[in-house]
Amino acid sequence: MRTIRYAFSCGLIGLMVVLGGCEDNNVSLQILQMEVDGRCSLEAMGGGTQIRGLSEGRVDLVTSGSYAVYPRVQNNMLDVTLVQNFRTVDGRIDTHDVVLSSASVRYTTLDPVSVEFPDSRDLPISGTIQVEGSAVLGLTVFTPAMIAELRQADEFLRPNAQGEVVAIRHSVLFQLGITLNGRTVDGTTVQSNEFIFPVRVCNGCLIQYPPDAVDTTQAVPNCLLLSAVDEERPGADRLSCQTAGTDNVMVDCRECAAGLAVDTFARQLCQPPTGLGL
Repeated sequence: MRTIRYAFSCGLIGLMVVLGGCEDNNVSLQILQMEVDGRCSLEAMGGGTQIRGLSEGRVDLVTSGSYAVYPRVQNNMLDVTLVQNFRTVDGRIDTHDVVLSSASVRYTTLDPVSVEFPDSRDLPISGTIQVEGSAVLGLTVFTPAMIAELRQADEFLRPNAQGEVVAIRHSVLFQLGITLNGRTVDGTTVQSNEFIFPVRVCNGCLIQYPPDAVDTTQAVPNCLLLSAVDEERPGADRLSCQTAGTDNVMVDCRECAAGLAVDTFARQLCQPPTGLGL
């Protein structure tokens, strides 16, 4: 299998734009940060003071079937009607509201991984960012097919003592370069800065093992049955708005074993690490 290309530097590159001198050297359409899923309230995420921005994404192959990011994009252009002191009721004046058309996602990795991913993908999107406004978009950057391929990559598998292939705890750091494309209402092409966002793809890194969940009476510690899970446990409401096993959403090992694991193969990693000796 071909290993996708490496990247050894990061940062915001490819800053552009250009609207005929209106913006000078500023970025007209700017991706500011990646955020948690917009469906989640700050209360559900653990309190009103929590910051929505993410410095790194995470996706656990044990429980996740795909992965989406949520960039906040801002329209930095000035309203022509205000700059030129035109009347807003003048129908001949086009504003600089931006109608989005696509997102370009560039894939590089800081770790070796045996997958056949494209170097980049273009995703169709829709939406309008008004002048001096901002919005959060949802972009599926790892499709179900891509996650399935990662799950079968050599780096996430290993023969055990019996010669059987088992899933192992491992992680690969991807670096995504995301650019948004669109047009203003008057037809001018606009492109955002390229926003570099690291995403860690792992096996079992977002599964937690609460002390009351691990059965230490067995020869090998293991996770208790789901019936032992308290339905009112803290953080349960987070699963209603975010995908289990992504970003900051940890998964109780009992929930993992009882149905959140994507298949029986991934379910091996629902047990504590000592359970597999890995």
